[in-house]
Amino acid sequence: MMMRLLLLWLALQSVTAGPAWTLAYEGRSTNDIVWDKRMRPLVNTRVPAKLSYELLHALGGPPDPVLVKDHRYVSVSACVAHACGVKGFFWIDVKTGVGLGAVALTTFDHLEADSLRLGSNGLSPTRIPAAARDALIDWLSEKELTPEHVDFIGSQGESLSLDASAFKPHVRYEPAGGPSFDCARASGVVARNV
Repeated sequence: MMMRLLLLWLALQSVTAGPAWTLAYEGRSTNDIVWDKRMRPLVNTRVPAKLSYELLHALGGPPDPVLVKDHRYVSVSACVAHACGVKGFFWIDVKTGVGLGAVALTTFDHLEADSLRLGSNGLSPTRIPAAARDALIDWLSEKELTPEHVDFIGSQGESLSLDASAFKPHVRYEPAGGPSFDCARASGVVARNV
């Protein structure tokens, strides 16, 4: 009984104390923050139950570094161990406490389209803050994911399809035709090693 009360007290402390503790994980592995006993209650209170279990599962696999922007916005991401076709992303604003979760499902044989499921208990699909959208699109760009279907899950578990074009990754520059100089004419150590 005492142990159960202690665990309940710790869970309540993690929720009521706010998410500022997440800032200490900047640059560290997503696995580090996911293993913190405060992370599960944080995700469960910010992301709808319909998505939170799948998101926590995805965040427990091969990790990316924890990103912090403006000492306010924290992003964590990873993919499911041995199944990196399922990727997870969690963003939180430590000032307001509002969070956004995302699970991307991809197929390697491209028989099905890539899909993205978003969810939040504190955001509506039409009011995703620019900081959250930018962090999400940066993540999609880094992972080279172009979702063809995007669904938003609200706090009551309701699902709404969103325009996938609003979540297109950034276009990466790739020079056409190779380098702009003749490699055979390179002189000097630096030019030859480029």
